Amino acid sequence: MKYCGGTFSGKKAYLCCAEITVLGHRCTYSGRLPLESIVASILRWGPCIDVSDVRAFIGTIGVLRIFIDNFATRALPITKLFRKDVPFKFEAVEIAAQEDLKDAVKDSPALRPLSYTSTGAVILAVDTGPAAVGYYLAQCDSVNPKIRYFARFGSITLNERKCGYSQAKKEIFGLYRALGDCKIYLIGLPTFIVEVDASAIKGMLKNPDIAPSAAVNRWIIGILSFHFVLVHVPGSKHGPDGLSRHPPQLGDPPPPEDGMEDFLHTHYGLMHFINSTSPMVNSPIKLIQVLQQDITEETTEIIPYLTVPRTTKQKRLDERLMHLLPWHLHLKRPPGFDDNAYAKFMKYAVHFFERQGKLWRKNIDGKHQLVLFPEHRIQVMTSCHDDVAHKGFYATHALIKDRYWWPDMKYDIAWFVRTCHLCQIRQTRQIYIPPTVALPAPLFSKMYMDTMIMPVSGQYRYIVQGRCSLSHYPEFRCLRKETARTLGEWIFEDILCRWGSLVEIVTDNGSAFVAAINYLSKKYHINHIRISGYNSRANGIAERPHFDVRQGLFKASDGDQKKWSQNAYSVFWADRVTIRKRMGCSPYFAATGTEPFSQWI
Repeated sequence: MKYCGGTFSGKKAYLCCAEITVLGHRCTYSGRLPLESIVASILRWGPCIDVSDVRAFIGTIGVLRIFIDNFATRALPITKLFRKDVPFKFEAVEIAAQEDLKDAVKDSPALRPLSYTSTGAVILAVDTGPAAVGYYLAQCDSVNPKIRYFARFGSITLNERKCGYSQAKKEIFGLYRALGDCKIYLIGLPTFIVEVDASAIKGMLKNPDIAPSAAVNRWIIGILSFHFVLVHVPGSKHGPDGLSRHPPQLGDPPPPEDGMEDFLHTHYGLMHFINSTSPMVNSPIKLIQVLQQDITEETTEIIPYLTVPRTTKQKRLDERLMHLLPWHLHLKRPPGFDDNAYAKFMKYAVHFFERQGKLWRKNIDGKHQLVLFPEHRIQVMTSCHDDVAHKGFYATHALIKDRYWWPDMKYDIAWFVRTCHLCQIRQTRQIYIPPTVALPAPLFSKMYMDTMIMPVSGQYRYIVQGRCSLSHYPEFRCLRKETARTLGEWIFEDILCRWGSLVEIVTDNGSAFVAAINYLSKKYHINHIRISGYNSRANGIAERPHFDVRQGLFKASDGDQKKWSQNAYSVFWADRVTIRKRMGCSPYFAATGTEPFSQWI
């Protein structure tokens, strides 16, 4: 125990026991069994005398529902007494059903946990009935696959709205919910089989585009997130058919949220609901690769990490960090550690884990951080600061912290940002303007637009940009001339066609923008956009980004003003993916709901 770094309570510890009680279950070598006290109280229960007694019996035996196969079918003669206009009579049929449930409790099989190292296949059998979804999770014996060891039985009650679905839609929804309920047991399975009695499910999963609604397509995406083999079983031989026939009863708690919707939005982002299906360029991946290559070629020489000031305490933390990866690989005591030092080291080491030869720091939210050793830290700080338009400490620290970790990293990042030569020569006095608090508008329904006059670069003289009032997401275009036609085509192609309806444009009522609205009205019959004027000194959404964009263009061009048009796309990309302090996320995440793909090392 001491070697493992564990602390045990003598009163609560049970060693070498054939059977123990944990959280209301008897844990044995064969699996989980119900408590004998609960089983004894059920077996002593006599015939019910009224509806209240029936409710008490069903409520008590319902605690053991996961141990009883086809619970809803067996209890149906008794649960019928809960219905309105049904006279109460507890006679031969009801007494036989009660005795059958007692026998099922007495002879209930032990529920065995799944073995993730066994070669036996894990089977999730799902059936959706008129009012509920029934399923059971079992594992086949590695020697005789016909023998199944049940892990749990379950059923999910459908509400009134879902009961009105068509049968095909209910079948796909039932499979989706069953996978969501059991997802914590299905991770890391070598062989996973799903058994259903609806043959239409296989066709719907292979052809999701022909599904009639977005909800069904979203369920299919969630189902296909799991890797399994789909097997059709005739309804007469399908095990969970009885579980799916369980009708909802008065007093039943609503089914808990399984978190699958949040999982889908986080894992996939569902960008097809937001973005246009046709890309603006032929190959966006190649465009990102070219921009990344240009930035990398212009990056200054990387300074050695020894120049970063580190205190004595921070150096000791780095020395302890060097022992973590060998310890996780071999579980051997590092040289020079006595018992007390090794005990402290193990308490520290449990906060890390090794995966594919790399050391990771655990995060309670599941966003584990890659541990960076000294030889990689300067490279990451250079990429996250220089290649993202030389942002300040907060943006750089937030970008690195989401992906990487090392001891006292914030001090290294603050020093790196503070000593950046290009940022020093472009540093100016910051003037704080009182913000104008405006009512929030929906995504891309209200935009702030303005034009910047720039030095001539590749025949370009202007940059027009518009920012969403809610997400601060920028859209831009380099222009040779500022005319009604150029502004109107930009508004139509980059905003209306990409993001949808635009209700209001906030600008300085310049003649070019007013003429652009008239141009859109004549050519595309768009008449619902209105122009609002503003005080430029009191509105930071429209004016403040001008300075950041100019600074980014100058730094990205290494001071050569004639090259700003070549770096405009990378600067605005950096603006879109930079995490904002007021939102806690980047404009890209706020607009699309997903993180951009990036690889710094």
